[in-house]
Amino acid sequence: MASMAETNEADGRYLISLNKISKDRFLNVGPLKPENDQLIDISGESMVLLKDESAYIEPHDIILVRRDIIEPHVVDRVRLEEHPEAVTQSSITRDGNRVTVRL
Repeated sequence: MASMAETNEADGRYLISLNKISKDRFLNVGPLKPENDQLIDISGESMVLLKDESAYIEPHDIILVRRDIIEPHVVDRVRLEEHPEAVTQSSITRDGNRVTVRL
């Protein structure tokens, strides 16, 4: 799916590829078979792979929208540093058989 492809403002700058044929790229760790997503910059002469990562669920559909279109409609943004469980410094705490890792 290309960026803004489902609108009349399609810009053709980015492409997201939802790949279902990635069985040999990732370790099979359960009943779900590995899939992957790729973000590709298609604005220049050659395509540039910007991000390549595994996807938890089977990819079906996606819409890539510019931030300036969505931003005015955001009512409340969660600031992670203000969350009561926010981690400001990484640590490992051991209490008997229990280990807590904060990243």
